[in-house]
Amino acid sequence: MNEKTFRRIRKKARGGPSLMEAVKEVRARGAKPGRRHGPPAVSEEQHFNVCPVCGQAFDMRHLDEALYHAIPGHKPKQLDS
Repeated sequence: MNEKTFRRIRKKARGGPSLMEAVKEVRARGAKPGRRHGPPAVSEEQHFNVCPVCGQAFDMRHLDEALYHAIPGHKPKQLDS
């Protein structure tokens, strides 16, 4: 996501709930299992993508990783060892 797109989304979001409020609402409703869109992955490596900003590979099945790498100008995420 480029800086222009990020600003446009933030501008539309003003006046709406904050991210923390939205997360609290989702947690209060409970988890809803996701469904796969498209054909199943042939291999494990198809679940990974390389971030164009920091160059770090991340698992697209993990929402927290995908959202972190969508932030413009972020640094590589610290990995648990």
